Amino acid sequence: VMQPSYEGRRGHPVLLPAALREPLLALPPTASLRDLLERPEHASLRHVVEADDPAVLDNIDTPSDLARLV
Repeated sequence: VMQPSYEGRRGHPVLLPAALREPLLALPPTASLRDLLERPEHASLRHVVEADDPAVLDNIDTPSDLARLV
């Protein structure tokens, strides 16, 4: 798992290995990717890479998020 950060704040996009596909798909609808990655068996897989661009902190979940950023 590779995740960019900016000034210590983790951002996007999060790159996932294929090995997490099935555990991710098995999450209940109320769970998040964060829930999966914070499980003890997966927490050690995360590698945070410091970026020099604050745009990694932008989260695009909806069409309006995208419109705001373009």
